[in-house]
Amino acid sequence: MKILGKFSASRMVLAASGIEHEELLSVAEPLLSDLPNIPRPQEPKSMYTGGDYRCQTDSGDQTHFALAFELPGGWHKEKEAIILNVLQILMGGGGSFSAGGPGKGMYSRLYVRILNEYPQVLSFSAFNSIYNHTGIFGIQATTGSDFAPTVIEVAVKELIAVATPGQVDQIQLDRAKQSTKSAILMNLESRVCKLFSYLIVDVFNYAGQGFISSSLAFLFTYEVFSADGCFRRYWETSLDIWKPVEYFLKAVDEITLKDISSVAQKLLSSPRTMALYGNVINVPSYDSVSRKFK
Repeated sequence: MKILGKFSASRMVLAASGIEHEELLSVAEPLLSDLPNIPRPQEPKSMYTGGDYRCQTDSGDQTHFALAFELPGGWHKEKEAIILNVLQILMGGGGSFSAGGPGKGMYSRLYVRILNEYPQVLSFSAFNSIYNHTGIFGIQATTGSDFAPTVIEVAVKELIAVATPGQVDQIQLDRAKQSTKSAILMNLESRVCKLFSYLIVDVFNYAGQGFISSSLAFLFTYEVFSADGCFRRYWETSLDIWKPVEYFLKAVDEITLKDISSVAQKLLSSPRTMALYGNVINVPSYDSVSRKFK
């Protein structure tokens, strides 16, 4: 009975393509009309705590680390979530062996200021993940263990720099905004994401809502190309506001230098998260890194 209780109308979604709506109803209604309509349980809010995790291994002399911060609100603070995506592209980064090419971020701050300057750094890039009620942003990197303290030091300096007014110029911001809009529009060409957008739009058009959801529209800024990834990211986000893709393109255009520094300052005021793997013996303590942000 416990298992049967999980199969309720509020927990299910029926999606199909290549079939007329009325025909789908004629097949689905006899099979699903007697499902119990149990209200969905209250979704627990994500709670960010910060902290330090270190895993020493014998797999070599490399150190992998991530230094991250919280942006409270997640998709419920839509403007800040959009700014966070632009900030991530503005900082950019990548691997030291990238061959370049369109979209590789070769002119992003972390590529120009770190990867081009420190041959000891194997990879160095900004990342972000946004959820319903919270989000995280940070820098992840890989380097030799002897150089790990220096890499963490430059990561701290780069994060402080984007939070300092005047350290990011308009050319850098404009390039990041154009790249963000390009990512949104280019991912509309993804067959998998396009399939899901058609299915969702069809559902909401039937309900009298002629727009795709904000969460799905901005999904395209993520480099998610698998069916599972698109589906999972879609259902993790909030579905209570419906807006067209053009809305987000306009929102990106309206981001200012002040917006970037303000969101970065908010990030750095949150508790730090440090996660390390590999040879972590030379990495500074959590408290010593935290003090650099005060």
